[in-house]
Amino acid sequence: MDHKLKVSFDTEVNHLGVLIGDTSLKRIVSLSTSGVFVDKSLIPDFWTSDNFSVDSGFQGHLYTREQDALVVRIPSTEYPDIEKIKTAIALNFKIWNSLVGVKLATPESPITLVSDHLPAESVKLPGNITWFTGNMNDATRWLFNSSKSSYLAFIFSTEVLQHLGLYHLLEDIHKDVAGHTSLLMDKNECMQLLQEQVNFCAKSYPFNNQASASHLLDTVPPDRTYVFKPSGGAAGIGLYPLNLIGEGIHQIVEHVDSLRQEGKLPVRFQIQEFIAGNIYGCSAFFLGNGRFEVLEIHEQMINPQGRCTGSRWNSEIAATNQELVNDFYQQIAGIKKLNPGGLICLDFIQDKVIEVNPRIAASAPIAHILRMRNLFRSRYGDDFNIHQIDLNTNVSVPFEMIRNGGFWKLVQSIWNDHRVMCLPQGINPYGPSRMVFINDYSNSSSQKLFLKSIS
Repeated sequence: MDHKLKVSFDTEVNHLGVLIGDTSLKRIVSLSTSGVFVDKSLIPDFWTSDNFSVDSGFQGHLYTREQDALVVRIPSTEYPDIEKIKTAIALNFKIWNSLVGVKLATPESPITLVSDHLPAESVKLPGNITWFTGNMNDATRWLFNSSKSSYLAFIFSTEVLQHLGLYHLLEDIHKDVAGHTSLLMDKNECMQLLQEQVNFCAKSYPFNNQASASHLLDTVPPDRTYVFKPSGGAAGIGLYPLNLIGEGIHQIVEHVDSLRQEGKLPVRFQIQEFIAGNIYGCSAFFLGNGRFEVLEIHEQMINPQGRCTGSRWNSEIAATNQELVNDFYQQIAGIKKLNPGGLICLDFIQDKVIEVNPRIAASAPIAHILRMRNLFRSRYGDDFNIHQIDLNTNVSVPFEMIRNGGFWKLVQSIWNDHRVMCLPQGINPYGPSRMVFINDYSNSSSQKLFLKSIS
């Protein structure tokens, strides 16, 4: 009989996911973007690239400790420069250790480099760095099976756990939780369930790609405007329209027919009523038996393509929406058909939920930093308060600034002159990084100065 894995929901990292394995061991931190896409056809169809090309892993650096194993992916078009990777990791460690006092993984920590290709014979790896040919999920599976480590599961779904070879080792109660996570990750199944049980969801009409135009027109009322969403997507991929004002049902059906003719119509999709207003997000973790804790509430910044490019948390946003958000989660906890465990993140406009994400989301650094309040106070005094957190998910930092110390000097300068912390979630030496700005002004003047200085 297989030995059953220990699974822990109530840990110091429950704001990030579920810990699998002994909580006293070092962790494997492997943050894969491709894992959030249930429909594997969306990235090739809409972004014309393979599924694993969206993976980086460097944004997971924030969630490591010195002894943890960090898994990162090298783009197939890039030469694997080991010193470049070590330099980026070293600088992020230096920034967080200097400004916050937290010790992330270092260039000497266990690091797994994932690539589509075998390394060239000229590539010499230090003893702490391992090369893996394949994808991040396969590398994570190999690491878990070959090292004495726990795994921080950012997505605790049946499909992800099966791919990692862990599902069959779970207790039945944890398999049940994973199954409900999978249900909630499918937008059609999720919204259908919620609409039957609660009263806070935007009206959504689920379809598959066999649905005819006449069926769509007969099903969806003509007196509203709508948006089109793939059922198994994320990051705004496939969202239509992109003008953030919605379209009539006839225009939506024309779009569906156009996708069908191009061979890009998702297997499952939904037509959702359009709701005008600012988009907010929130996150909570569930411990079972109806118990949950709200972690944070933020406002989102959305670009014309419908993608979230940043977020803002402050006490006013949190307080204004606290009662509404608590009601959302209370109603979810009361659904008898559902046994949620771990993270559940919601996007909402006014008093209607438009999206459910039972996994780590782009806003995760907010909850992570709020958990560090005591660490900040121990460094800067009991009167130090975090009054605003801003995220920017697409910051391109020239590597020359990372290498020559210019980036570090800029971070120091903005802190010394404005008392605003510019903290990378992780420094990606091969592409855009994600940045956290703590205690900026309401007009984001320090973030604007930072971005201008690296452009």
